Amino acid sequence: MDRLLVALLLTVSLSLEAKEIRVSLLDDAVVLNETAALFLKNGSSAESIQAFKKAVRFHNANLFDLSKFPRKLDGLYSFQNVNALRISIADPFCEKGKADDMPHNSLECLDVAVLLIKDTEAKAPKLTEDFPAKCFAKYENRGSKEKPDYAINSVTSYSFYEHGRTLLYPTNGYTWITGLNRSAAEEYIAVSLKGERSLSGEYQDTDDAIRSLFATWNALRKRDGLEFPKKIKVVECGYIPMRFRYWAIDHVAVCVEEGGKLVCVEKNGPHGPFMRIDFNNEMEVGQYMAGKLLPDSRDPKEINYQAPVFISVNDQLIYIARP
Repeated sequence: MDRLLVALLLTVSLSLEAKEIRVSLLDDAVVLNETAALFLKNGSSAESIQAFKKAVRFHNANLFDLSKFPRKLDGLYSFQNVNALRISIADPFCEKGKADDMPHNSLECLDVAVLLIKDTEAKAPKLTEDFPAKCFAKYENRGSKEKPDYAINSVTSYSFYEHGRTLLYPTNGYTWITGLNRSAAEEYIAVSLKGERSLSGEYQDTDDAIRSLFATWNALRKRDGLEFPKKIKVVECGYIPMRFRYWAIDHVAVCVEEGGKLVCVEKNGPHGPFMRIDFNNEMEVGQYMAGKLLPDSRDPKEINYQAPVFISVNDQLIYIARP
């Protein structure tokens, strides 16, 4: 009877542990090496992995506010659920508070994602073909910060994005941090993944409308020749101001499956830390990533005010949230 009770308690304990969300700032050498090895196993090149580790070590994570984080154990923080993790991070993109003291000398989220997938099957070789017809766009505030007047301008020439302009960290800084020269092929992947687009048609703010717009966006990316890696998954977090049908990506991460977990690696903008987060399923990924954009969706001065937020994994829409 005692043996049965012990077995039952052990089963419950393992079940509870499996549901935890584990987080690392990759400031522990063992966790960093384990994470690097995991992506190497799933298709990242040795060159990319070495550059990734160099970029992580270059970034100063000491200024990230850990005051609400639990105690670290074996290089990892454990959270009971997504909400516990989200409320522990004061600012989703680390743009306020202690992060203000960080110099703007670290990679963007998109730099890291492209770096880790650039030597896999990922590519977008047809990006510049018939470029004016691919609906690329950029918003402009014709008013002021206090009284914004937003307009959407078409981007009809690839020169607007050349060398990753507006999307990636400057090329000389990228080389300084990683030791690599960014190729045109990498820039094509970046633009196809994160370049904003203005989509045609009139839509109400419904899930069906968002799915329709998502299908249109995917079709445009297929015209770029965009292909995703076979094992590494690309997570994209964006918003859609429906009055403009403006499809914008604010955050990109990558993840791989390991031991029943979805191991995600992200870089929270130029000031924020690298993070490895071991999620249990795609729903948790969606909930966590949506939380990064929803604050702006509640700000009447932002273009994405009241805009729905969507999360995708490769070419699949996995989550829709509203402010």
